[in-house]
Formats: sequence, structure tokens, C-alpha cells
Amino acid sequence: MVTYFRNQSDFAFALIEIIDSYWADKINEKELFSKVVELVDKNPEKTFRENHYTSIIKQRLGKKRIGLLDKILNR
Repeated sequence: MVTYFRNQSDFAFALIEIIDSYWADKINEKELFSKVVELVDKNPEKTFRENHYTSIIKQRLGKKRIGLLDKILNR
């Protein structure tokens, strides 16, 4: 799995893949947490701007995925 991304769109797509895999029961909750935290820790500039999600991340992930991301990151 790639952990560093060139742009926000690629990063958002990776988050979508992970979250959707969890919802489809392809990965368990522990894997979901570890993968999401690892990606966000390694790509903070592509995730947040001024302590809020970037507009690309919000648009691509949508409300439900952002809600799950909030729970994972304890925001």
C-alpha cells in the first residue's frame, strides 16, 4: 500500500478505498483504524488546512465517510 501521495485526489481515493473496504467487510475495524491513522499521519498537509479538512477531501469523501474519519481521528 502506498503511504505518500502526490496530490489530494489520490489521497482521497485511497481513503475511500479503505473506508469502503471496511463497509464491505473486506477488512476489520483494527485494520481500518491502523491504515487511516497511518495515511493521515504521513500526509497531514493533504488532509488538513487550518485545522479543517481540505475542500478536496470533504468533496471526495462525502458526509458519511468524513463522519467515520472524524470518529477514527477523535476530532
